[in-house]
Amino acid sequence: MANKLNLDQSQRVDIVCRKNDTFSLKLQISDENGTAVNLSSGWGFNMDVRTSDADNELDVDRIMSTEIADGSNADPGRIVADLTTSGSSGEVVFTCSADDMDVAAGLYVYDIQQVDTTADPDIVETILYGTFQINEDVTITA
Repeated sequence: MANKLNLDQSQRVDIVCRKNDTFSLKLQISDENGTAVNLSSGWGFNMDVRTSDADNELDVDRIMSTEIADGSNADPGRIVADLTTSGSSGEVVFTCSADDMDVAAGLYVYDIQQVDTTADPDIVETILYGTFQINEDVTITA
């Protein structure tokens, strides 16, 4: 008899956005009872957009991220994770400016991790993952 314990709590959500448009994604972080988690201290969030989900130490396939890659592989776009207001609302907003969304249209992959730094060691959990499709833009600005 086969037994299985699935510890992967992440949810698949595919994202479609447009090149050269401001990207904004607001998430409400709640506990198992549906109560907003106070994110004012001890919490962090990471979001990476990559060409593939293959592990890559050098980050050469990283398209956008909440972290800037070191050296010559600096990200062409930067995603900012903002814990809105005091963080007690449980809201986190991921944004990328229109200028930083000037990346090649195409189909990518992404994930979002939450990091609880109040634990020792930190508790890292992927909460969302999926495809990240960037549609071509028509309007060209000078």
